[in-house]
Amino acid sequence: MKRFAIPFITLTHAGAFSPHTPEQPAVSTASRSLIAFDGAGNFSRTDFGVIGGLPKGGQITFNPVQSGTYTVNSDCTGTMKIVYKAGGSVPAGVETDLNIVVAADGTLIESVVYRAVTVSGASMDGQAVCPPNCEQGVQESFEGKKVLVYGFR
Repeated sequence: MKRFAIPFITLTHAGAFSPHTPEQPAVSTASRSLIAFDGAGNFSRTDFGVIGGLPKGGQITFNPVQSGTYTVNSDCTGTMKIVYKAGGSVPAGVETDLNIVVAADGTLIESVVYRAVTVSGASMDGQAVCPPNCEQGVQESFEGKKVLVYGFR
């Protein structure tokens, strides 16, 4: 495994949660986040996002209670696992797993979500119910660019 140290990266995300039933349309999503990688396989993350045009969990501020792990292979491919913790707009235990590619001399991360797990939930009309540890159908991608920070401005 290659060590990968990027102090901060801004991720832009767009995607759609696919329906739990054929009758329900996909819901669009968007978010912005900052990630601090430690160079040893761990990161912390803060983000703000919307699902279907509404703030995630009704929270209108950034959610800093996320962390995760990552690996980068010698060919610059790898994985990331984002885990939400208690206290944010998303229930604790929600997990998003991504396959990543590091490019542009280590300043760019491209990724695609391959697995998303929620703690439980139901559609607004109650037609679709997701039991605990439910894997969701998602179609999401992320792109991140290294951001250098030099003091306060």
